[in-house]
Amino acid sequence: MRLKKRSNILIASIGILMFITVVLSGCKAKEAEETEKRMETTTEITASATVEPTVTKEEEKQLILTEADGTEVVFEKMPEKIVVISYATSTIMDSLGINLAGISSTKRQLTETLKALPMVGIPMRPDIEKILTIEPDLVIMSHVFKGAQEKMFRDNGLKAYFINNQGYNDTIDNIRMFGDFFNKSEKAEGLIDDIKEREEKILNGIKGKSSPKVLIIFGTTQSFQMATSYSYSGSMVKMLGGDNISDMVKSTENSYLPLSVENVILQNPDIILRITHGSWESVKDSFKSEFEDNDLWNTVSAVKNKRVYDLDPGLFHANPGMKVIDALEYLAGIMYP
Repeated sequence: MRLKKRSNILIASIGILMFITVVLSGCKAKEAEETEKRMETTTEITASATVEPTVTKEEEKQLILTEADGTEVVFEKMPEKIVVISYATSTIMDSLGINLAGISSTKRQLTETLKALPMVGIPMRPDIEKILTIEPDLVIMSHVFKGAQEKMFRDNGLKAYFINNQGYNDTIDNIRMFGDFFNKSEKAEGLIDDIKEREEKILNGIKGKSSPKVLIIFGTTQSFQMATSYSYSGSMVKMLGGDNISDMVKSTENSYLPLSVENVILQNPDIILRITHGSWESVKDSFKSEFEDNDLWNTVSAVKNKRVYDLDPGLFHANPGMKVIDALEYLAGIMYP
């Protein structure tokens, strides 16, 4: 009897253990299933969170023009109506094949494309009424006029970009900058290669030659000044190895200094270059009177050796844009005949 009772108890215990095992297995299976579902959901969320939208090259490129002082001019789309109040800059953009809507008033040589455009005044006095009739989405002019003109453009709701375009190398920098911005990089690099090839030939041609002492006089009907190495013409004299006597008179970052004949005599330049920003016909009489009426000039080497040159206004009136390399060649011929 005892043996039978023990057997019954053993059978009952085994049954209970089997039941518990089945229950636990079911729970684990259910838990595994729920875990798997949670993992699938997490994977889907993670996958959807890490998928990046397709971005085109045009969308990746930020439409920003940065001025010399760090100011960023930001555009929501590529500007289409562009007014350029800078002769040099208009020649660059025209060479790149960038369409313009208006340019600065000038009597300087223009391509047929630029001649056909409306003229909107000079940088010192832009004609805001004419500019507004064009409805430009971008106005470009030299940073030299930023202080005088920025508020006028802003008050009239116009977006202006003030460009650094005074020196020889500024032209090359601006060709590349506009090429990148307006998707004309290949054309820009071709233009730069042509300039650099001619530049290298010029610089190789003057290697080993003695550096002349040079005075650059900027004249108007009212006054005369000395152009420093920070002026357009002065930057090229420096490139060509000339010693600009204005730099010896006073160290400055200004483009021009007052002319002192006494300082000129002290430095005794080998070459005198004369330029003007106004009408050459009106200024040449002022130059003639100054040099003929003041006997002190006759003591200067450049005058005694007849090395006084009136620079071509078409190349040295101000930065001539795409003709900077013509100006460099012209100047090298004068400095190293």
